[in-house]
Amino acid sequence: MSESIIDLFEEHPDLTEAAIEAVAKLTSFVDLLTKYTDKYRADLKRKHSSSSGKSNSILRKNDPDYPKPPLSSFFLFIESIREETDKLYPSMHMNERAVIWGQRWRALSEEDRKHFNELAENDRERHRCEMAIYEQKKKLKLEESGSNDSSSVECRHGVDEEEEQGENEVHKKVKREESSASREKSTDDYEEGEEDYAIKEEYNDDNDEPYELATSEDENEE
Repeated sequence: MSESIIDLFEEHPDLTEAAIEAVAKLTSFVDLLTKYTDKYRADLKRKHSSSSGKSNSILRKNDPDYPKPPLSSFFLFIESIREETDKLYPSMHMNERAVIWGQRWRALSEEDRKHFNELAENDRERHRCEMAIYEQKKKLKLEESGSNDSSSVECRHGVDEEEEQGENEVHKKVKREESSASREKSTDDYEEGEEDYAIKEEYNDDNDEPYELATSEDENEE
């Protein structure tokens, strides 16, 4: 950065010292901003990759039916020599064994690697088939769960309809009884009126004064 400032000063000798200092600070700030921006992007990418792998791991742990992910040709090669290296280097750290595995993998011929490449392709095909079956079973479970929920709603709806019909029958019965009682009362009132009318006619025939029905007050006075 100091070289760029010197070049700037040589190209523009009329610049003041304050201007050069301001340019230097600005350049330093831009460099620092670029550094932190790159670091942020790298951390974000690493976090996304880690969270994705972690979520798959959690899913496999919580769901025993989740298919095992396919292995690459390199990891299939490691599986083939892991037991051998464990016996040869029982006290060796895993990182050191990984170095040996990498060296032996790079030392393989194309023909030997072809074998593990074919195994890896078969494992990927196995994973595709198992995932298709897994997704189909998962879909069927969701459909069955949805149908059970809908059947519960239908059953409850049927019960509600039966209850409503029962209530309607009760209301109808009460209405009929009230109507019947009302008709009986009307008939009784009519018959009482007929009797009063007959008594009135008979009384008027025998007396000059008109007949009047006794009220409750008259009865009390008597």
